Amino acid sequence: MSARFRGAYAVLGVGALLLVLATARAQAPCPTGGAGEEQKGGRFKEHLKELNLTPAQTEQLNTQRQANKSAMRELQQALKTKRGELREELDKQNPDKGKLEGITSELKRLEAQRIDQRVKSILQMKETLTPEQFKKMSALKEERRGEKHGQRKGKGHGRGHGDEQREKPQPVPAQSEKPAGGSAGIVSE
Repeated sequence: MSARFRGAYAVLGVGALLLVLATARAQAPCPTGGAGEEQKGGRFKEHLKELNLTPAQTEQLNTQRQANKSAMRELQQALKTKRGELREELDKQNPDKGKLEGITSELKRLEAQRIDQRVKSILQMKETLTPEQFKKMSALKEERRGEKHGQRKGKGHGRGHGDEQREKPQPVPAQSEKPAGGSAGIVSE
């Protein structure tokens, strides 16, 4: 394979990685907490009330949630740092391909850890709740997700919503092969 094609594949690969990272970042929970975290905590407590938990289950779920939240916060911070390193390296005039490969490998490892942590969190919850409680918790989350997406729809906020409000790009008129008013592109005065 020629160097030209390898370079093109490298550029495409980095572009695809940036797209994946941007998508992941847009979907990732806020690592700093804040008002959104308070709302999540409130919904979590509301869901727990609806599940008729024993005091032991409530305590166990709260302990698990705090531990998982802490682990996720650390992973999110590490991901944010690595994404910054990737951006810095890509912004250089001549980025070091070896360094880019190292950073992308680390990003992939951190993303895998984030997914593993999420699955671990769900399994812990599943072990704590009865099958009926877990099923009800899942239904409550789905219901909440449906409400959240229903509220955004058509308002032009968020990703992919409100497309009908955006201006459609106008097609560029085709130009003739020969410029008008002269031959071979020479402008006469």
